[in-house]
Amino acid sequence: AVRPIADVSLEQFNKANIIKTRIVGDKRGLLIAGSPGGGKTTLAQSIATYLAEHGYVVKTMEAPRELQVPDHITQYTSLDGSMENTADVLLLVRPDYVIFDELRKNEDFRVFADMRLAGIGMIGVIHAIGAHDALQRFSDRVDFGVLPQIINTIIFVDKGEITNIYDVGFTIKVPEGMSSEINLRPVTTVSDYETGDLVFEIFKYDGETIVMPVMSAGTAPAPLKTPAPLKEEENTQWKILEKEIQREIGRYTDGYVDVHMLSDSKAVVYIEDKDVPAAIGKGGKNIAAIVNKVGIGIDIRPRTELEKVPAAPVQEEELQLGGGVKIRMDKKQLAIICPEQSGKIVDVFSGKEYLFTATVNDSGEIHLAKNSTIAQELIKRYNEGDSIKLRPV
Repeated sequence: AVRPIADVSLEQFNKANIIKTRIVGDKRGLLIAGSPGGGKTTLAQSIATYLAEHGYVVKTMEAPRELQVPDHITQYTSLDGSMENTADVLLLVRPDYVIFDELRKNEDFRVFADMRLAGIGMIGVIHAIGAHDALQRFSDRVDFGVLPQIINTIIFVDKGEITNIYDVGFTIKVPEGMSSEINLRPVTTVSDYETGDLVFEIFKYDGETIVMPVMSAGTAPAPLKTPAPLKEEENTQWKILEKEIQREIGRYTDGYVDVHMLSDSKAVVYIEDKDVPAAIGKGGKNIAAIVNKVGIGIDIRPRTELEKVPAAPVQEEELQLGGGVKIRMDKKQLAIICPEQSGKIVDVFSGKEYLFTATVNDSGEIHLAKNSTIAQELIKRYNEGDSIKLRPV
């Protein structure tokens, strides 16, 4: 096994006094998070040694065993290939603290949770790029309602230094940044121990676990900057990106998707407040996929934040399809203009491929929501150069 190369006492770590206060008090569910080689295991063995020297019964669970701890700290590995068997033995031994190095498999998270809920002090080591990532991995594997009872402190380590210590709490509230129309719900809060500022919240929304970053107190959203005048080719490129972003995010909202391009690599998108969690997705999965697809950064904001921004004048765009058929588009609606088919039911084709059937109103128009799947498909076919034809049923 690869062993830590440094033998560091707890006193040598910055913020050691904070950790001492918590581990000898009632905050006995700790998670040490960080990237590989960041110093997580070194800190874990320092805490184990400190606890043992102060009269606590300390055991470890490791696979493989790599902690360098005093001989009176018994190091357990998986028994018969299972950490559940190890946990059964440790419950009979009744230690004050167990150091779990490290949490990887689903079984590891489940065993950690069971032992903590049984009243044993638990200190877990986990690979994570941030506190939100560490807690997200736990929330996917244990009952959401007991998460703050399992973990009440997260210590983030980077390059051998303790960079942040977070408090994990629980409350019933409307999540920060959400519309007041959202009902009260259980929310797991994560705040910076030293400043007391709320950092992010975790809550359930439509069956999905949402990790929502929270702005620091007194920090307002960045004002929307008016872009400088563009060259014609840049303007065209932005319009293409806006349409692509509208199409992708439109899958998660029934309302209008308002896209503001700030630069070639950044856009701000405003959608209905209630649809923001769905667009962001579980752990940011949906928005990350969209960003990877369109190739620019996207900042999703609730529409209520747009009220302070002057609304742009509604502009209409008209496309000639041939055969007397036109398409007129504004911000919210797409209309197929075909006066000779007034009052008729028609099939709409792209080339020879059938798209949909619709009724032409008395004004000779077919109205579609611009963000609808049908409308977006129609625009896509037109942009690809396909001919759009109407045939009476």
